[in-house]
Amino acid sequence: MDAAAKSNKLSTIFTKLTAGIGSLLGILWGIFTYVFPDPSVFGFGIEFLNWRTMIAVVAALTLLGAFCIIVLARKLPDLLKHSVWLLLALMLCGVFFKLGSEYAKPSFDFARSQKVILENSNANVFGKRVETVDNVRIELLDCEQNGQAPTCSIVLTNNNSDRDFRLASPTSLFEETGGALNLAQLRVGDAKYDRWDSFQLIRNVPTRLTLIFETTRGRVKASPALKLTFRDRDHKDNVLKFNEVTVN
Repeated sequence: MDAAAKSNKLSTIFTKLTAGIGSLLGILWGIFTYVFPDPSVFGFGIEFLNWRTMIAVVAALTLLGAFCIIVLARKLPDLLKHSVWLLLALMLCGVFFKLGSEYAKPSFDFARSQKVILENSNANVFGKRVETVDNVRIELLDCEQNGQAPTCSIVLTNNNSDRDFRLASPTSLFEETGGALNLAQLRVGDAKYDRWDSFQLIRNVPTRLTLIFETTRGRVKASPALKLTFRDRDHKDNVLKFNEVTVN
């Protein structure tokens, strides 16, 4: 191969490498600048995109782009090839350090809100409405209205060491028209508690709660949401919403 052909080949490889690195950096910049802070730029709400899923998508795109750059750099002279691989390794270290930091402590608004507010819209494959928050498994059994006051039954299972647990305001069942029926009474097992009293959750012991809400003039047949607020071990509020709840 003559010098001119070899020079053209190297020039083509460099062009492809530059385009690949530029595209990868552009995609990552766009994701971190637009999609992470506000996923609605693509018409998606925060209920559609989970922040952990977004981190996984960015990691997958980064690895795919890095693999393409590695393939393109194989035909470079050894010195240039190893230089490109070194720079790529440093870039990957920086990207995954950032992703790890975001996974441990999200800095974007929609990620922080999703970490504090968890929504359950459907039953799982076993037909159960259940979520785990702060190492507490929370399962919605049913909601019903026999008189004027709707009630909901949930089961809490503490997966960690024994702890105190208490609900906080607002804990509400929403009417079809959007009105909120606030928690009025609380039963833990067969014992009656004030609605904001704390009670013990023993490790791995299912604890049944009966939530009795304010009275309503009409009958609630389908609630848009059951909203539970409670304090975690760090005394911070966590919110779990069960959407589209049937009231029997």
